[in-house]
Amino acid sequence: MKPATLLRLIIRPTLSELTRYDTKPGLTNPEAELLMVAIAIQESGIRYRRQINGPARSFWQIEPPTYHDTLLRYTPLQVFADNIDLGMSTPIDASYALRYNDALGCACARGILRLNPKPLPAIGDEAEAWKYYLENWHPGKPRPDEWALSYWKAYDSAGHIAIRKRT
Repeated sequence: MKPATLLRLIIRPTLSELTRYDTKPGLTNPEAELLMVAIAIQESGIRYRRQINGPARSFWQIEPPTYHDTLLRYTPLQVFADNIDLGMSTPIDASYALRYNDALGCACARGILRLNPKPLPAIGDEAEAWKYYLENWHPGKPRPDEWALSYWKAYDSAGHIAIRKRT
């Protein structure tokens, strides 16, 4: 999936719906959109909803224990999850739900970021965004050499002026 498609079809509609349950200011903003696209690119290339040889699910590669922890700590995700139609009449496990429901994966990813009391990194601050990603995702194999490409692809897809200042 292209980053702009992820943003238009999954992130923006999901965050719009999530605002029904999370009314604190700052849920939907360009900084959140940028970081969410960058993390999805970094984690899965927006290609894999299931981690290769691992337990993580969704484009954001969220492991089931992380989902459950976020569900317990971020009340809007609980309400969101209860109100989305997973297309099933019986309860299902988190790894199945995260793999097949992009909105749930997106809402959980935003919940993970929302639980961090620090402000989101400023647009264009690639280094701070990298630190924020590491702090919140705790990737097993961080791949710092790929972050710049992930970040600036996200930057371009989020409709920001593509002026890249590198120091």
